[in-house]
Amino acid sequence: MNPKVLALLFSGRKNGNSSIMMNEIMKPIIEAGIDSEVVNAALLDIKPCVGCFGCNNGEFKCVLKDGLDDLKNKIAAADMLILVSPCYIFGPPAIMKNILDRSAAWALDRIENNDKKKIGISVSFAGAHGEWCSMQKTTSSLFLKLYNCDVRVQRVYEYTALKGEILLQPSILQEGKRIGEAAVKCLSSDDADFPCDQSEARLTCSGCKSDVFRITDSTYTCAVCGATFRKTITGIKNEPCLLKFTPEGAAEHSEFIGGKILNGFAMSEEISKRLEAYTAHGIVPQTPYSPPRLPEDAESAIEWDPEGLAEFERAVPKGFQKFVKKAVERKALEQGIERITKEAFLKIKKASGN
Repeated sequence: MNPKVLALLFSGRKNGNSSIMMNEIMKPIIEAGIDSEVVNAALLDIKPCVGCFGCNNGEFKCVLKDGLDDLKNKIAAADMLILVSPCYIFGPPAIMKNILDRSAAWALDRIENNDKKKIGISVSFAGAHGEWCSMQKTTSSLFLKLYNCDVRVQRVYEYTALKGEILLQPSILQEGKRIGEAAVKCLSSDDADFPCDQSEARLTCSGCKSDVFRITDSTYTCAVCGATFRKTITGIKNEPCLLKFTPEGAAEHSEFIGGKILNGFAMSEEISKRLEAYTAHGIVPQTPYSPPRLPEDAESAIEWDPEGLAEFERAVPKGFQKFVKKAVERKALEQGIERITKEAFLKIKKASGN
């Protein structure tokens, strides 16, 4: 089967440095006859996330209607993702984060269910030195890892800002061509030697090539993938840890989100009551709230109507079903419902804000 390459350009500037570099990277890929597509993500109609949690449905489908679904289909079909982006204020353009926010639930579910690994390449241009593009690698590495990529290249060219300035530096153009040639080889043998494994004085994560870390004592944890390193007298060493972008890491996140959903159902009515008092009358609550406790086996008294259960299984992601089922049953008990029909489930779900 012919592999597919999806190249995402994040610059809206025509004939800018990012656009020229994309051309050079793609030349060997196109010449090799590989199925490829270049999409200018900067021109896509993809709205910002509104934080509604509507994507936590059976299909992990965002409720907003724009160009996201088409892009997700292209990402899902690709065997290699290539990102080329400018650096604006410390990091890439906002559209990259919009895409991440809007498709994270969908992407993590694919990782949790062992979706195919992709190959990831990121090349960026920044007008200043490293401290002024500190989030560039972090966001682009996150983009590649969220879509299940093995990150092979994470390159930031500094001091390159003027339109077409890259044309004054033939070495960068040549490196772009070599990246494309290595990409062709990697797609056929998975054993390519990419030309720009950047040698830097600062620590770079071996797993995702990000360069931002949380530091606790002598332990460094990658802000993107969670890889942990410890500084010893003999150098930096990897520490055993649970990586975020693995089936196990994604499952742990599902478990956490499931717990939040469970709490959301339990607290939804109190939240609505306090929110109305706050917005209508400016009343600031003075006491914390704890949901009423039910016996652990209380849900066993609840029955599900077959149609209600079918709607539940359609509407709720498999990874969250055990949490949501328990939450719905507890809410039904509070309301004196002994048999959950389709209508009762949808009413409880809507009232919970989920």
